[in-house]
Amino acid sequence: MMSDLFLNVRQCISKYSKNRYASSGKEGFTFLEVLISLTVLLVVCLVLFGMFHASLRYSADIKDESIAAVIAERNIEEIRAWAYTFDDGQKMYNFNDENWTPSSPYPFSGYAGADSINSDFNVDIKIRKGGPYYYHDPQNPANDECHLFYPSTGTEKDQMFKRTMDNSMARVQVTVSWNNNQKNFTTVACIAEPTRELDIINISTISSVDPVLSDNTNKYEAQAKDIYNNDINDVQYKWYVEPIDGNGEVVYYPEPDPRPSPTPSINPVTGHDPLLGSGSSAGDAINFPMGKRSVFVHRIKKFDWTPMNPKYTYIDPSGTCKVTARGQSGGVVKSQQEGPINVAK
Repeated sequence: MMSDLFLNVRQCISKYSKNRYASSGKEGFTFLEVLISLTVLLVVCLVLFGMFHASLRYSADIKDESIAAVIAERNIEEIRAWAYTFDDGQKMYNFNDENWTPSSPYPFSGYAGADSINSDFNVDIKIRKGGPYYYHDPQNPANDECHLFYPSTGTEKDQMFKRTMDNSMARVQVTVSWNNNQKNFTTVACIAEPTRELDIINISTISSVDPVLSDNTNKYEAQAKDIYNNDINDVQYKWYVEPIDGNGEVVYYPEPDPRPSPTPSINPVTGHDPLLGSGSSAGDAINFPMGKRSVFVHRIKKFDWTPMNPKYTYIDPSGTCKVTARGQSGGVVKSQQEGPINVAK
């Protein structure tokens, strides 16, 4: 395009020169004509130089971004490799280290400084156990308190009662900056806890009465252990009542039981259980994360039970029963019983 313009200008100047000097039989260029030609040539050169410079700058930016992406990915892989390394002394994976601060190549969690290989790039690492984002939220990057929830268990209709993965998942965010921190590249990854083989489930009693009368409760908590007797957290449990010659009901997940409140005239129907609570308080019997705890209640719902017209029948005759917790990890399923529990009318 520029060459066509230059050619047209050259033809016009040539034609003008021929007409001007036709009478004298001479052809040539005046100083003004030469100046115009040089100006056009200079403009063309400046445009071409600008395009070339922009191309070089764009190539340099692409190169820097590629280097930053490689640095970020390398740090993610170094962190993942460290987390998946088994510590023979502690008999657990490094993932379970509370601080995530190994000495080499540098402390991961909270590190901010030059990259260990390319000092022209700075690295900022943030690691948070539990509640990781799957992606970097550009609208609200400061919000780092979002939990990562288990897939629906069929009981998580209210976010208050969703079961979180606060111990078995870590969010790793690596930000690489360069050019005096004027440019940066951020990547986020979720690192899961390595699977550990389940060896035993221990059940401890939080509170109990003997015998358990109608609508009285016993509270239990389960804790899974691996083959090295270390705790395995974030295990899902199933709780059962094993009748012997008595029976009852076990609540092992946050329902809440949608019975009317104890004082409808003052506090209208809220859907909370006057016995177990609404789950909004840490002291409520049903405010138990992960199904780790259970409440054994001496009561049984009838088949015509409805939220607005609850009807219950109680154990008669009295007798005994047991509570069983069942969990799974590393492809191993274990169960543990607690009891006998004496129930009385």
